Amino acid sequence: ELLKETLESFQALIKMKNVTIKVKLPKGDKVEMIIDKEKIKLALQNLIENAVNYSLPQSLVTISVKYDKMNLIFMIEDNGIGIPKNQQARIFTKFFRGDNAVKMETEGTGLGLYLTKNIIEKHGGKIWFETEENKRSTFYFTLPLAK
Repeated sequence: ELLKETLESFQALIKMKNVTIKVKLPKGDKVEMIIDKEKIKLALQNLIENAVNYSLPQSLVTISVKYDKMNLIFMIEDNGIGIPKNQQARIFTKFFRGDNAVKMETEGTGLGLYLTKNIIEKHGGKIWFETEENKRSTFYFTLPLAK
């Protein structure tokens, strides 16, 4: 439900950027988590907005959600500009923006991923990414399930 709400707020941007969003949700029972809904929504917004903004026109952004016995696992994958290898270590630091992101003339403060990392970690989760410059980025994060 939270993912659906978040995506609804991005319909204009998705259309403007001419990007397709594909959502893969788990089948089966609903899972329970204890979260600050607004903060997790902000984390999702940051990751989805980045995926859309840094994707090439007519490309695909895939959002997958799955779970294991302990965690809900989110994956947001784009086919965009990627993150330069020499800048990857700084991606979650305050005010950082990759050189290639700045060249795209996208707006940003360099706070989105920093805040997202803090939100996820304060909820007991983890965040990480895989990237290939000029091809793609995939951001993952986990949130613990309620016991």
